[in-house]
Amino acid sequence: MNVLEQPPAISAHESPPQANRRLILAAAILIFAFGTFVRLLPTARFTAFGPDEALYRDVIVKLDRVGLSHYPEICQLHIEDQRNPRSQAVLPPTRFFYIFCGWVAKRVAFGDAPPVHLLAKDGVARDPALVSLHRVSAIFSVLFLGLAGVVAWRMCGHGIALGVLALLAGSPLAIHMSQHAFIDEIIFTGFGSGLKLLNVQGLANCPREAAEDTAKEVGIKRHAD
Repeated sequence: MNVLEQPPAISAHESPPQANRRLILAAAILIFAFGTFVRLLPTARFTAFGPDEALYRDVIVKLDRVGLSHYPEICQLHIEDQRNPRSQAVLPPTRFFYIFCGWVAKRVAFGDAPPVHLLAKDGVARDPALVSLHRVSAIFSVLFLGLAGVVAWRMCGHGIALGVLALLAGSPLAIHMSQHAFIDEIIFTGFGSGLKLLNVQGLANCPREAAEDTAKEVGIKRHAD
């Protein structure tokens, strides 16, 4: 063997040596733990509530009063209100999944506990509906952080995955939104997109026959190369 020949370079997608893999995995776990820590603890400086948060909270209060089966009526009331030219444009109650998760979290943690006036002392921290929405935001923000790392690892390798994890774990915007009730568009949409990316990667990496069977199940038509 020619001593001048260089060993083949290791691609970003190839597995690193065992020792390096342990270091990379430990670094990923530490970054993820840090991101989880700053999301679950009340680290955000802004502790008041915004208008969107109040709207989501009001929908959950209404659900507590009339029940989930009357959700269409809640949506209809919103439509009738928005038909009034003097009404202010507000978020619709049709972002169901986030509201539903908040309502379920409220029923599990607080049961039939009545709402607390948000302008009262510590009202934001004591209101069952708003606290439940904040918890849902934090949980899905943590899930999104982990999913983003997995997707980046599979698409671009361990080096870029660590960078994505670090940037997202310490993102002031992500931390702020994880502790407030207006996270649906960013985290919920991003979480769904990440799951779709993993599904696409699975179709690309599995054998052709299995990929075609899976594609037919999800309604995707694969084209011949």
